[in-house]
Amino acid sequence: MTMYIVRGVNSGDTLTVLSPDQKNEAEPKLVTISISNVKVPKMGRFTQDEGTFPDEEYAWEAREFVRSRVIGKSIKFIKEAYIEQLGRDVGEIMYQEDGQTKNLGVALAEAGLAELNVKGGAVSDYVKALAEAGVSAIENLRGKYGDDGKDHRRKDAKWDVSPDDLKKIGSMRGEKMQAIVENVFAGHAVRLCLLPHFLYVPAQLTGVVCDKRVITQSERTGPSNADKELWEACHVQAKGLTDRLLRHKEVTVVIDGVQFDSLQVTVMSGDKVFQEELLNRGLAKIFDMTVAMAGPRDRLRAAEQKAKENKVGRWKNFTAAQLVTAGDKAAGDKPGEPAKLPKLADFTGTVLQCVSADTYLVLNDATGEEMRLGLASVRGGGSPNQDAPKPKPEGDGEQQVRQSSNSQASTFARMQRMDAQGIVVFQNFYREGRDFACEQVLGKKVKVKCDFMSKVPEGPQDIPNPQFTIRPAVSIYYDGDKNIGAEVVRAGWAVPIFSKDGQAEDVFKYTDAFQEARDAKRGLHGKKPVEVKVQDMTRPDDDKRGKAMLNYFQRASSGGAGVPKLKAYVEMVMSPSRLRVFVERENVIISLNIAGIASPQMPLPNTNDGPDPLAQEAALFTKKRLLQREVEVEIEHYGMRTFVGNVYLNGKSFAVDLLAEGYATTLGQNTNSMSCKQEAEAAEETAKKNGKGIHTAGFPKKVARTMEKSSNRDRAAFVIGDQKQVPASVTEVVDSTHFFFQTSENKENMKKVEKLIAVKNPEGLASSNEIPYGTMVCARFSQDKRWYRARVTKVHSNKKVDVFFFDYGNRETLPISEVKKDSFISEMLPNFPPQATEAHLAFMHKLKPADPGAKEATNLFCDFVEDRALTVAHEYTDAKQKFYTVRFGKKAAQEELIKNGLGLVAVNVQEIKGLSKPVRYLVGLEEAAKREKKGMWNVLYGDPRSYEDDY
Repeated sequence: MTMYIVRGVNSGDTLTVLSPDQKNEAEPKLVTISISNVKVPKMGRFTQDEGTFPDEEYAWEAREFVRSRVIGKSIKFIKEAYIEQLGRDVGEIMYQEDGQTKNLGVALAEAGLAELNVKGGAVSDYVKALAEAGVSAIENLRGKYGDDGKDHRRKDAKWDVSPDDLKKIGSMRGEKMQAIVENVFAGHAVRLCLLPHFLYVPAQLTGVVCDKRVITQSERTGPSNADKELWEACHVQAKGLTDRLLRHKEVTVVIDGVQFDSLQVTVMSGDKVFQEELLNRGLAKIFDMTVAMAGPRDRLRAAEQKAKENKVGRWKNFTAAQLVTAGDKAAGDKPGEPAKLPKLADFTGTVLQCVSADTYLVLNDATGEEMRLGLASVRGGGSPNQDAPKPKPEGDGEQQVRQSSNSQASTFARMQRMDAQGIVVFQNFYREGRDFACEQVLGKKVKVKCDFMSKVPEGPQDIPNPQFTIRPAVSIYYDGDKNIGAEVVRAGWAVPIFSKDGQAEDVFKYTDAFQEARDAKRGLHGKKPVEVKVQDMTRPDDDKRGKAMLNYFQRASSGGAGVPKLKAYVEMVMSPSRLRVFVERENVIISLNIAGIASPQMPLPNTNDGPDPLAQEAALFTKKRLLQREVEVEIEHYGMRTFVGNVYLNGKSFAVDLLAEGYATTLGQNTNSMSCKQEAEAAEETAKKNGKGIHTAGFPKKVARTMEKSSNRDRAAFVIGDQKQVPASVTEVVDSTHFFFQTSENKENMKKVEKLIAVKNPEGLASSNEIPYGTMVCARFSQDKRWYRARVTKVHSNKKVDVFFFDYGNRETLPISEVKKDSFISEMLPNFPPQATEAHLAFMHKLKPADPGAKEATNLFCDFVEDRALTVAHEYTDAKQKFYTVRFGKKAAQEELIKNGLGLVAVNVQEIKGLSKPVRYLVGLEEAAKREKKGMWNVLYGDPRSYEDDY
């Protein structure tokens, strides 16, 4: 008998349990057990592959019967057997109810929610009790034996709630609902079954986050190395606490809305809030993006502050920020309120990006910091019929400001958003205002003056009484004393606003400019707001659409040779050689890698890698030159959800500029798609001689690793073969470049091997119940029913094994009865080693199964080698594989594949001395097939190969 604590009720007969003496509560080792000798109705479920399976009648009642009695409680388990198919123990489960010990299986049967399920064997007292309980249920018409005329299945249950349904539920903000917590994914993320309609929805606990990867407002710099381990532990503990206290419990939730495709809820128990419990223990932190949606947000903030003061959980190493004193100038300070951070010091800088008409990315010349700044008293976009706002009156003016903010809530709706189909929607003259600002100040030296520290609402704008973040509100001056705020208002792409936090020094200039723009009907004053929609091709789920879009890019011009240049606009610089660009002709936004080069990179999120040398300097160089500039691009090919091509600024390849400054290299890169190769090589050579950039600071880590690998390969690889033609026959084709063959000598040896096998008579050998992996065996090939030597490569649980016929190269999955284990197979190997040689077609790039033309290429190769007297010539060997040319007469298989557009020349062999002549010939065939758009070239443009792929 074993004591357990019930942590989950999966169905009426299956529980997830925890041993009560387990010490690691943060990461508990849970086990699943089932009630023996009963048959309980099965619960419905939903899977992406198989769809929806409805409940059997009374399945929910059975599960609730059990859940209400044992969840979170101790039980006694009397094991009867281990069911291998289920992977769990089965037996009797005893629980306490009303001070009495009861048998859970008998209780289910007595309630008419389970029936006896016995398959032979002795009749125990437990089985007798089940039978008697079942008879009692039938006699008293309990459970499924009753006749109340109702359908006891959850017909309306929805396991996969649509976005529209989720939005409808989220619109019931403030309403309380009963729910069962079905799954716990993290301390703050669960899956709820909303009652009484059985809607299964993803949900997050409003206002808190337990994920170690999310950085909140108070942690903008990210965790230190010392904190990472602590955060990881708290993340695990938070999930364990939520699982222990909420999983499969019925709870009361308050609907707070929808964010991040999840229902935002507050979990209540009386007047207690579960989020508070997580915060009090220091296992969660305030999540700025959703805390404004939470009703008890003040309680949540107080709980986090208390945890910080007590230095518990994730706040063990927390040190409070130094706040200004009462004598310092800080906007918004009031008696009894925390002092705000001091005003930003005035500085001179360079405008790197105009995010919108009222937001700018400025490089501080003194510190080198890139600062995102909002204009004081100016808001981009607006209503064409809006009256000019009045300046803030003397005194507090809080009531006037509140009324002004409410009246403008709909006016300043989000100016840029993305819908579910990946369409970016520009609203309220967002693009027009941004483009005007770019014409005025992009790339220019400016003076930045901080007017006040602004309170910016957190979370959605329609949340009542939102919380605020403090940010600088500035005025930006350029070309002498021109104020960009006044200019965008005068052009009609922005309007002045007023806030209780403060106002710009030039605010009255803004009101005058507003009136001027309105009288002249400029910008938004003379036009109706129009939504501009652009397809975003940078989303991860747009891979298929990206491949299809490649055709449009390649055929974007009528006539002309080569890849056409397209006009584009650089929306974002993600790294020195990776851009987010808007292609106007096709009205799409894409990610574009500059072909043929590698540049220093910042580390990926959630990694311990530091930045490459000069990563920030190189990115800043690209931002200064390309960000929000019009460029020309050549789209060469598409892969890894990113387009690859060339970028031209004022007619010059930008890759050359990066190479010349030492901010990029061509080492280890596929330069076949690169334009201006000679100019690029010269630029990189000059930078190398002068020790510029990475040639002194060090190469990007990715390049260094690639070159180290290739250097190791070069030292141990590419041994030129004898290149003699030997008669052979191909016995197995794996794909268009991978095959097995036998020579004449191999065929003679196989006759001897087959005689030895026949003498041994495998048919008469005893079968084995188990044959371990790697065993040499004799196996019957399914196609000709003859016995051959083989090796076991995998053992399946269903009495089947995978075998490799090493004398021919074939592989099959066979019943264990068709495989005979005997020592004579191993004894033959010294005299008769495997008679099939594994080989690869020389000079060829290996196509992936999903590549265009891969299947057709394999079929062509099969047709070329089938039932033919061939010759094979060993061309070269690398560190792992041997490479051959296969000929039929004077025709080579490589030539047939490439000239029909079903093969590509490998990148790595183009650098091997001694192979230049055949490689040049094959490259010429490839170029001809590409020009004539044969085979894969009819749908494939550019060059999909990479240097690493061919190793």
